[in-house]
Amino acid sequence: MQKIKILGVIILFSLSLNITAQRPGGGQGRDMPTIGILSGTVYDEQGTPVEYATVSLFSMRDSKLVTGGITNSKGYFKIKEIKLGAYKVKIKFIGFNTKEIKGIYLFPKGKGKGQGTEQDLGKIKLEGSSVEIDDVNVVADKSHVQYKIDKKIVNVSQDVNSAGGSAVDILENTPSVNVDIDGNVELRGSSNFTVLIDGKPTVLEASEVLQQIPANVIENIEIITNPSAKFDADGAAGIINVIMKKKKQIGFNGVVNLSAGTRDKYKGNVLLNYKVGKFNFSGGLDYRNDMRYGSGMQDRITYYPDTSYYMSYNGDRNMHIYGYGFQGGIDYYINDNNTISISGRSGTREFSRNSKSYYYEWTNPSNIDDYYLRDNDLGYDGASYNLNLNYNLKFKKPDQKLDVLLYYSNWDGKRFDDQYKYITDENQIIIDDNPEKRKTDQLTPRDQYRYQFDFTSPIGTNGILEAGYHGRYDISTSDYLYSIFNESTDEWELDTDISNKADFTRNIQAIYGTYTSKILDFDYKLGFRTEYTDRLIYMYSTGNEFVVNRLDFFPSAYLTKELNEKQQLQLSYSRRLNRPRNRNLNPFPNYSDPLNVRVGNPNLEPEFVDSYEFNFQNRFKKSFISAEAFYRRKNNLITRVNLLGEDNVIYRTYSNLNHDNSLGLELTANLQFNKWWKLSGSSSGYYYSIIGEIDNEDISNESFNWNLRLNNTFSFKSNTRIQLTGFYTGPSVTAQGSREAFYFANVAVRQDFLKKKFSLTAQIRDIFNTMGHSFTSETDDFYTYSEFTREGQVLTLSLTYRINNYKEKRNKGRNGDDDMEGIDMNQ
Repeated sequence: MQKIKILGVIILFSLSLNITAQRPGGGQGRDMPTIGILSGTVYDEQGTPVEYATVSLFSMRDSKLVTGGITNSKGYFKIKEIKLGAYKVKIKFIGFNTKEIKGIYLFPKGKGKGQGTEQDLGKIKLEGSSVEIDDVNVVADKSHVQYKIDKKIVNVSQDVNSAGGSAVDILENTPSVNVDIDGNVELRGSSNFTVLIDGKPTVLEASEVLQQIPANVIENIEIITNPSAKFDADGAAGIINVIMKKKKQIGFNGVVNLSAGTRDKYKGNVLLNYKVGKFNFSGGLDYRNDMRYGSGMQDRITYYPDTSYYMSYNGDRNMHIYGYGFQGGIDYYINDNNTISISGRSGTREFSRNSKSYYYEWTNPSNIDDYYLRDNDLGYDGASYNLNLNYNLKFKKPDQKLDVLLYYSNWDGKRFDDQYKYITDENQIIIDDNPEKRKTDQLTPRDQYRYQFDFTSPIGTNGILEAGYHGRYDISTSDYLYSIFNESTDEWELDTDISNKADFTRNIQAIYGTYTSKILDFDYKLGFRTEYTDRLIYMYSTGNEFVVNRLDFFPSAYLTKELNEKQQLQLSYSRRLNRPRNRNLNPFPNYSDPLNVRVGNPNLEPEFVDSYEFNFQNRFKKSFISAEAFYRRKNNLITRVNLLGEDNVIYRTYSNLNHDNSLGLELTANLQFNKWWKLSGSSSGYYYSIIGEIDNEDISNESFNWNLRLNNTFSFKSNTRIQLTGFYTGPSVTAQGSREAFYFANVAVRQDFLKKKFSLTAQIRDIFNTMGHSFTSETDDFYTYSEFTREGQVLTLSLTYRINNYKEKRNKGRNGDDDMEGIDMNQ
């Protein structure tokens, strides 16, 4: 009977936990004591730990399988209670050649060939499997997406289509994630998720930071849909953790990336690293100047007792993204048990959306018949920086450690919206050169302080205890300035009735604990987190204060069963919340769109989600399939409410009104049809229902939502790789409307040169120019239909240069073979 310990969610600092499995018997003699212990650490050719590699122990006498184990997130395994005897080890993982180590003699030293009853095999390198055929030379890389029992890992180096793009471009081809044409990201149908960078928070909004991070500097992205109690409770849908490239081999290495796309799209970045003695130095810079073109239209009808009002517009909808940044860090390895690291980043970002839309307004019966052009330029710009101090202490007791994080981040910038309205005729020709001018400038400085103390310790034979204290303090200001241009004085005049200023502070203190162990043939992990929140909103214009003090509890639980070395089941539960954003709390109107005004609700409370998942994974030969059933219920739902005012303006506000349910199944697979063609894909289908009412009107609605994504990769003999991707998402519903289906496809070709020191990638995004979306919103008072499209068939060329990419550090392994540590800085 096989016993395997798989120790659960490991994200913020990749804590190393022992994972063991045992099988009684072994043919080493019935009278031999079961006191043997065997351990080791498994790496790939780039020095990256290989998680979930199977480690099998065979008897040297009859080659029968005796026991086994699986590596953890650090590639580490430890097999206990082995009968003393002579063994050989086989280590396997998808895409790698089987590693066999012979001549392991678990006997007390001094007795024959005895090497000790407890042995450490040290670092064990797995090599990618390579097969040559007439026209193809295939090297089995990491899968594009690796499916762990608690998370999905997107290996960016395998996503050719993301070259020259951002984190959002990677997520377009990621299971459980949807991306719209504006780059807004949803995790399992929800925009309420948390973004972490190397396990640390960010002061920016989730979609903003994902659009800013270049794909070339990302090692991988972790998708965690059911986090444990160790993580902050924020993010109802889960966590997207972006792991940046950090290469710490001895000596100097680095990578340079440049890309250019049709119609003014330019990006570049550099990453450098130098390790000498007890120090590691890293640094980098990035630049982006990117234009994205699109268009939009809207038809609206407003119903009054004796009149119907109509409004229609169409026009351009273009985006400009600009920014540059610098980063650096120092690691000091004091000794084997103490490490301290200091890192930081500074940069500027600008985002603007310019729309030139031609409007036509009329009524029936007719008393309004107006044509005009609205020229809007809205967005944000500013500078940010963050500083991190990490300290890691390893105690004398094996696997006992303390991690300390001190973090500070700052954003000093503003949001802007410049509006110009020109009178036109019915042929869209301007007939008045003096436009009506309005503008808003919203200063939005933000500061975040964070401190974390995380302790890990083994308990007994199989137990692991994690406990910690997390604190964070957020300070932000919204200084909203609304001005109208006075033609007679030729000056901008501040509208003090609309302008406003508010301070937001939030203090969150949390403690957590998790315990992992085994019972019978099951591994389990139980967790509990408590968070105290103190929130204050102060309105300068009225002197009003809105205070929230609350204590919330967040349990989590995981139960895992190894059916055999290839199949695994897990049942998990977690409770999380979604805190309202500052802009949803500000009660003063925001007139960025004069016909659609946003008004916050300072009494808005968090929404809570109870999330259940049941996962099954199966590996066979060089392929993999996974099935994830999930159910999510959100209570105290933050609901967007559209209300029609007497001034014919739609006022959008937010309330805790309803609850919704999502019940579905996600199927994923990595399939290798032959030696040169791999297909990865996923399909998710779920039933969604929203239950409740708005303004005494029942808005209960339901829909079946589904999506499909496919990623074909072809690898050829001449270091050439071709990748074809496609994505489709079906229609969905909202509280007061619906969204139509949309789809798109991309193609990319990458060619490596000069022993992979150089790579050139050519990519075409949205081959068939189909990416767009449409929405319908309808009540008894109004009907709105909107349609938006983005620029398609965009060609991008990307060049990558790797510095000392294959610099080798040779270490003699246990059996005298060379252990080569390389560096893979693809993308």
